[in-house]
Amino acid sequence: MKTILLSLCLFGSSGMFAQVFTGTPIQSRMQQLNEYFSACEVYALDGKSLHRFITSDSGSDRIQLVLGEKAFSWRLEENNMIRPETRGTTISNGEYVPLQFDRTCITYKAISETTGIESRLTITPTMIIGMLREKEDVYFLQPASHFLPDADPDWLILFRPEDQRTTTEGICKTPPVTFDIVNPYNNTIKTPSEIPGSRRTFSCLELEVAFCTDNRMYSDFNMDTDSMLTYNLTVMNIMEPLYDDFDLDFWVYDFFMVTSENVNDNPWGASLEIDELVDAFQAWANSYFGIPDIGHLWTGGNLYSDEGSGVAGYAPGNICDETYCLLESNPEVFNFYARLMAHEYGHLFDADHAEGTGTIMEPIIDDITCDCWSVNSLEDMWDYIEDAGCLQSCVQCPLTYSIIDYIGWGDWRYSALDHINSTAKIDEEADVIFQSEGYVKLLPGFNATSLLNPEDGATFVAKIAPCE
Repeated sequence: MKTILLSLCLFGSSGMFAQVFTGTPIQSRMQQLNEYFSACEVYALDGKSLHRFITSDSGSDRIQLVLGEKAFSWRLEENNMIRPETRGTTISNGEYVPLQFDRTCITYKAISETTGIESRLTITPTMIIGMLREKEDVYFLQPASHFLPDADPDWLILFRPEDQRTTTEGICKTPPVTFDIVNPYNNTIKTPSEIPGSRRTFSCLELEVAFCTDNRMYSDFNMDTDSMLTYNLTVMNIMEPLYDDFDLDFWVYDFFMVTSENVNDNPWGASLEIDELVDAFQAWANSYFGIPDIGHLWTGGNLYSDEGSGVAGYAPGNICDETYCLLESNPEVFNFYARLMAHEYGHLFDADHAEGTGTIMEPIIDDITCDCWSVNSLEDMWDYIEDAGCLQSCVQCPLTYSIIDYIGWGDWRYSALDHINSTAKIDEEADVIFQSEGYVKLLPGFNATSLLNPEDGATFVAKIAPCE
């Protein structure tokens, strides 16, 4: 038996020190922001310098962001949701034509040097947007110009999600089902390892996303397709960690943007009634895209049901089949619409509304108080993902594949490519290759001994490593 020694890189080790970026507090204009926030802080930060640093050849991927008394120390990883094969198109004079767009990575995972907790950032030469997580605290960072058009471009607003005033409740009109309110266990928020009898451990699965934007969104974004693409990628980047329980990766393989302010130029029609729109859009998208794993249509219009009530999102189908949902958009709001996207995608993974739980599947988005899933939602979605035939592993490896196990605590648990949903103890010999930041590569057939003290219900979770 070979014992695995866990070697962790500490902040600033091996001569790698973080580049510090400090925001200067701004006290002016706070009164005007009361319309949008019950509480917030404003900082001036040199975003261009930050962008230059992370895109330079400095060899460092570590930054520290200091905002008042809060300091975030991160190791950055690119989370590029655009790939070389991604296609973008529009329609011009009745013909589909390629849409030119920048494929440079703008979305990042920001992994805390002290806790390992993952934040998300969008960084461009002109804009910084972030979901910042430290232990139990969640903050959002967003340009002040989204709310104060004449604000300095370097001004950023730091706020908690619950402190942002929204202009809509965010009602989802997906048909309701009876939710289990008798058994209190089923309304309790739990992690996967706390669910009795749960033995699911997924290898990473990836979802190919197709999305569209309509003429109304084109108008809302001042006819700027780059801003529309940045908005979609940012919302997806913030939304993706909400699916960590299922170890899902999302990337855009195709998108279509209407580049006209004329509503008649939407190839799926002009209606905003949700059933009419989703049927027309689904028929057009299935013909144009085929059937992707999952997809959505952004609209800058006000969706409504046949009863006339306002609706923020709608998802009557499921992935791998009727795979699209409808989403209203807002150029100034990201965290709300990341939750909305996660919610509607949840329906496509077969989750029902979970009213009264405060979780992602609340029928009114403003009632979400926890970026987590109820037990009912977890079980329904796991069952559906297990049976979904269209999803692929994040990495296709031969039978001599290896896996990566990231350091947590407790028992070791693994999931292999040819037994994606299996769980087992590691009980055979193996070679071990150390990697930075606590990652350990384990070759097939190995023995692992944790040097950490296990706690009740704690597990290690394995991910497939890149093929070599």
